[in-house]
Amino acid sequence: MPEASAGSFRAAFSSPARLRKEVFGGLAVALALIPEVLSFSILAGLDPKVGLFASVIMAMSIAITGGARP
Repeated sequence: MPEASAGSFRAAFSSPARLRKEVFGGLAVALALIPEVLSFSILAGLDPKVGLFASVIMAMSIAITGGARP
């Protein structure tokens, strides 16, 4: 698994255009995640800050480990 994450990391930095696409894609997913996280945390009876914190930690751990294979 470490080889896959290192390869995708190198691929993301292979050109400025590719890096820009990766960054904007990540921002789009993060912005779409916020309302979903807030609604699920409210439905679960939790403080919305707890849901936001948990989603940030999960997104960071997925980014570090390489995520899903394409």
